Order: sequence, then C-alpha cells, then structure tokens
Amino acid sequence: MPLLTTLTPTIDLSEVWQYESRGQEPRPSLRHIAEALLPEAQALIAPAAVFDLLPVQEVRHDRITLQGGHHLRGRDAARLLAPAREVAVGIVTIGPALEERASHYFAADKPAHGYLLDCLGTAAVTNLVQQVCMHLESLATARGWPLGFPLSPGDAGWPLTDQRVLFELLPAQAIGVRLTESCIMIPKKSVSFVVGLGPGILTAAEGSQCDYCSLRDTCRYRHRPESGGVPMPHA
Repeated sequence: MPLLTTLTPTIDLSEVWQYESRGQEPRPSLRHIAEALLPEAQALIAPAAVFDLLPVQEVRHDRITLQGGHHLRGRDAARLLAPAREVAVGIVTIGPALEERASHYFAADKPAHGYLLDCLGTAAVTNLVQQVCMHLESLATARGWPLGFPLSPGDAGWPLTDQRVLFELLPAQAIGVRLTESCIMIPKKSVSFVVGLGPGILTAAEGSQCDYCSLRDTCRYRHRPESGGVPMPHA
C-alpha cells in the first residue's frame, strides 16, 4: 500500500481560470492578486497520497465487488469500471494550512484573497490527483493495460456515502485525512478516487465522468477535452 509524500504539485493559473471563469480572462486586479498569492500557496501545500490496487472479483449492473468483499455501488460507476481487472483506490491531500490561511483572509475582510487562495488550493489538489494517476499509468502499462479516468464518490451516479468504503480500504489517517459523519473529508483540500485498470477501460483521452453526469451541460467544472487532465474536484 504505497504512501507518497514526496510529490510536488504545480499550480497552473490558466487551469484556475478555465474552471473558475469558464476560460475567460480574469480582471487584471484578480490576476495580480492570484499571481502574488502563488508563492504563498506553494509554501502552504503539504502534499501526501496513499493508494492501493485491488483485483475486481465481480461486476453487476449496480456494483463492483473488490477483493476482500468490499462493494463500490452505483449503476454509472459500475458501468464505467466494468472492464477493469483491478481498481486503484486513492486518497490525496494538500493538508490544512492553505485552507486555514484562506479563512484568515476572509476574516480579515479580504474576500478576493481568500477566494483566490482557495482556488489555487483546488488547482494544487487536482494536480496531485494527476500526478498519482501518472504513477498508476506506469503500473497499468507494465501489466499491458490502459488506465481509466478517476471517479470520486458523488460523481457519475456514485453515492457520496461510498466514501466510507474507500476509508475502510486505505489508512487515510496516515496522511492526516479523516471523514466526518456526513462523508466530508477533513482537510477539505482532499480528494478520494478510484481508477480502473484493464483492457477496454475508457481512458481519459476518450472521456471523463462529466460525460455521464446529469449536470454536464451547465456545470462550470466540466472537463474540457482540449484542456486535458483531471476535472477540478469540488474541494
């Protein structure tokens, strides 16, 4: 069960504007604040990730059973993961410091600073997921399989309550992440996900979970194929 603590996520401001401003150029004042906050954001990030690979035992129309008897429920999620021979289960975080600093800015009546720092944190945790997926892709390639795209509880018809399953499978406490009774991760700048490995799996180049979401036509976080990478998580 690999524990990764040497990752260095990068923050691309163009991706921040893509998801937060629908690709439109921000006002010069906001761009100036974001650029000024970038070094502070990088200094506040404490990235860590934990993941495991589990064989798929059985696939039904509304669930996937993993080795050990754990179930991933949800018709759409099961359909997307159906070709998988193995499923990688992961949790990543950038730690609590950045969101605490953002709260400080809001309390100090600097809402633009707080909001933009929060956006930079979201971009960082998104890039962290991308880095873990790159690592997983090398493992999939060694097996002769493609790698799918990441799915998170709450996406693609997958109940948020399945967060509990992922936290049963992984030692999230080892990277400082815990789950509330309402299945919200603390620190908030954390993402849990699964990725399928196997012949015939739908890859990130071919689609994303956004293609199967009921909000795909209106959501500002929708993945744009031309931008590449992983959709911005709601962190």
